[in-house]
Amino acid sequence: MIKKTREMIIVPDETQVDSVEFRRQLPNDSDRHGKVVKDFVDCYQLGLTFEKVGVKEGIYNCYMWSMAVAKLGHIAIQKDTMIIFYLPAVITEKQYQYLKNHKKEYSIYGQNAGIVNIFIKDNRFHIETIDQSNISENENLIDILYEMVDDKCESHNHNLNEVKK
Repeated sequence: MIKKTREMIIVPDETQVDSVEFRRQLPNDSDRHGKVVKDFVDCYQLGLTFEKVGVKEGIYNCYMWSMAVAKLGHIAIQKDTMIIFYLPAVITEKQYQYLKNHKKEYSIYGQNAGIVNIFIKDNRFHIETIDQSNISENENLIDILYEMVDDKCESHNHNLNEVKK
C-alpha cells in the first residue's frame, strides 16, 4: 500500500500567479490544510482575508479557504486519509496538464475522494459536492473528476476561441 501523505496543493490559474504549483506537506496532525491555503493567498497577495472568506481571525477551515481560492480560479487539493478536489468554474490549459500529469498520484485514493465543484449559473457561484455517497457504486470518483476537468477545460478553450474571432 502506498503511503498517503498529508498535503495541501494549489494549482494556480497562471494568468494570476506565475507558479506551477504551491505544495506543502503537513507532518503533524495538528497542522491545518487551511493555513497552507492562507499562506498561498498571502504569498501571492490575492486579497483574501478572514473576513472575506467568512471565518473568524485565526480560523483555518480548509473547506472555506479552498472554496475561496477556487472561486478566484485556482485548484485546491487537500490530501489526507482521503483527497478532496476544489475545482474552479474554469480550468486553464496549464491546470489541465498538471492534473493529467498527476493522475496516477491521485488515483491511489480510489473511491476515498471528494469533489467540490464550483460553477457559475445566472452570474452567481454555485457549489456542487460529489463523493461516494451521491454516486452509484459502479462509478469511479477519479473518472468523474477527470471528466469534469475535461469539460471545464474544453469550455474554457471554446470561450477563448470565441473571444479571438
